[in-house]
Amino acid sequence: MDRRLAAAREACAGGRVSEAINLVASIVNDADDERLLVAAAEVVPRPVDPVTRARLRLVIAQAASRVTTPVLLDQLNARLAETVDHFRPAAGLSPTAMDQFAVSGDRAGLLDAIAAFTAEATTPLDRSRLHLLLASQALMDGRFEDSLGHVDVATAFGGDGSDAFYLDPVFRSAMARLTGDGLDKLTPMVRKIIEALPASARGWLALMLKASGERAECAGLWEALAPHADSIPAEAPEFLIAAAGSAELCAWLDDRETAQRLYERLLPYAGQHAIGHATGPYEGPVDLALGRLAHVLGRQAAARDHLHRAVAACQANHVPAYEALALAELARAEATGTRARAESIAAARAIAESLGLKPLLAQLAGLDAPTASGPLTPRESEIADLVSTGMTNHQIAERLYLSERTVENHISHAMIKLGVTSRTGLALATRP
Repeated sequence: MDRRLAAAREACAGGRVSEAINLVASIVNDADDERLLVAAAEVVPRPVDPVTRARLRLVIAQAASRVTTPVLLDQLNARLAETVDHFRPAAGLSPTAMDQFAVSGDRAGLLDAIAAFTAEATTPLDRSRLHLLLASQALMDGRFEDSLGHVDVATAFGGDGSDAFYLDPVFRSAMARLTGDGLDKLTPMVRKIIEALPASARGWLALMLKASGERAECAGLWEALAPHADSIPAEAPEFLIAAAGSAELCAWLDDRETAQRLYERLLPYAGQHAIGHATGPYEGPVDLALGRLAHVLGRQAAARDHLHRAVAACQANHVPAYEALALAELARAEATGTRARAESIAAARAIAESLGLKPLLAQLAGLDAPTASGPLTPRESEIADLVSTGMTNHQIAERLYLSERTVENHISHAMIKLGVTSRTGLALATRP
């Protein structure tokens, strides 16, 4: 019997239901033995959480699609019936309906739709679309190898020139940015692909360069892209994905001017999610992008609010990789040495280690390390950190039991030493 089956049972017994479902999904993707498929589908009892229940329903539907023995198929159909949410309306199976589920963050609705579509996808193009949907969901779960396996199957069904054919490098690059694996091979591939695409596609390359730490070339690309960062029409499928990518670049390159324009453009879409189609890679909650932009703009209270919302959205939808990214950004918005910062770093690190998110682990090491004050005294460095969180002089004075005049003097001395002339400049000069 597959060792993963025993591990899934152990995880389920220990209350780690999400881990158990991931293991079951991995077995269903790989197994050829029908009895093993049924045994895997029966490991997890009916969950209460609607998203977890919908995830389980999809896995059972996948197993049922691969079983032909009548008795075994009856067992799986009985399990499927147990996972039906009778209070949810029937899921729309059209591409448009699924895209709306994805952008709105109704992952339970989307998973139910994909489970229903599993039984209806009989033509090669439908099978190709199904496996792209499964690839996107596996990526959200953090099952990166399973996701690439679905992309391969989708491409085999779709053939050259199909959606899967063109989305293959998009999926691979999205996973490389998260895990760091294959960046050295995929970045040249993206560089070549964008030669035949509109100029705006250079943002894709800029994100790959950011993931590789190639700041100079990335900044050069961004200089040409920034003036047009908010020009994509809102009705375009790639609008939220492009805007989220631009927000990530803005934050990395400290581009305050572009951040202001992007923040205003994205604010009406708070609560939504950056994904073009349900068949493509997920790029996180819009609130993650807004939190990054607010931080660049020095609006730390707004940044923390957006980022708390992003963390909650990722937790509700079971998207661990982007939960870790949001937690890391939340840590940046907290002052060095605070309990909130330490807790966010620890939570982000635990997820990043479990999923193998090497670029994020490197960032967290920088956030966690004691910051050298450079020309600043320890007190000046401490106050500069508090300035970066958006605190006023009065709030800093109360927190450190100092007079406002003393706080003003420390800030003035720090600005002179660092060669900056504003509180924003001080915050940017001392951020990790």
